[in-house]
Parts: sequence; structure tokens; C-alpha cells
Amino acid sequence: MRLLAAVLFAALLSCAVAKPIKPECEALLAQNLTLANLDTGIYFYDDFSGWMSFDATFEYCSNRGLEMVTANSLLEIQNLWNMTKGTIWTSGQWVYDSAKPPGDFRWVGGAVIPLNSELWAPGEPDTYLEGRHCCVQCNSGRLHDAKCSDWYAPVCEIPTTCYK
Repeated sequence: MRLLAAVLFAALLSCAVAKPIKPECEALLAQNLTLANLDTGIYFYDDFSGWMSFDATFEYCSNRGLEMVTANSLLEIQNLWNMTKGTIWTSGQWVYDSAKPPGDFRWVGGAVIPLNSELWAPGEPDTYLEGRHCCVQCNSGRLHDAKCSDWYAPVCEIPTTCYK
């Protein structure tokens, strides 16, 4: 019965999705998570799992066949803020390469998040200057850097490979 409900739920959601996804990814929509279908992507937010570290959020999303959020625009960050009204992890983190100091903030996929990007809140990033391994969180509609061991809400997104 639960499987039938999940299949029906996925069928209903797939009709409502503004960004069409590939048929092989439709099962991802049937997860017992809050679904947000925004014009910038399809996101999953779990109000009940509690907050977690960056690494735990990465594992949480991966175990569900999803990805941590990669915010590619100010609109996407603001959509996520409006959806959650709380601090969430993104897939960004400080990557230090001793061969090419000082390092970069990068999304999990490898794209650089420039230090002067409009995506950052005023005065951010600043934690990486303290020599800590840090990751990127979203708060108040902008990016902030924070210790990876801090705890924030997990938000996942449909992998970009799932969109048609």
C-alpha cells in the first residue's frame, strides 16, 4: 500500500513540476520530504530531521539520490530563503590548494564562487580568513561562510542531470 501511495504521489507531483524531469528520475519525487518546485529547481526540505553538519547534510542528500544545493543565482538563494526562512547548507566549501594559494570557494561540482560575487552577504566571506576549513551556508537570502561542523537545516535538490 505504501508503495502504491508513493507511486501515485510521484505521478501527481510530476504533473505539477514546472521544470520537466527525465522519467528515470520521477521516483525521486516520491520521497517523504517537503517538496518545493520553484522556478530555479526542485528542492526537498525536511523539517523533521533536525539540523546537521555539512558532511552529514552531504550524506543525507546523497543517500536519497539527491544533491546538496548549488545556488547559481541571487534569485535561487532568495527562493531558498523564502522557502525555509532559516539557515541552510549549500554545496559550497573552501578548497585550499597549497600549489595555488590562497584557495577558492567552490561548489561540489567544481565551479568557483568568486570572493567578490553578489551572492555573498556584505562582509562575507570572512570565516576562511581564520584558517578554518569552512563551508557555505545560506541565510537571509545571501551566502555566508561558516565552520563545516556548525549545524544547519538540510535542503537537497534534484540532480541537474535529471532535468530534460
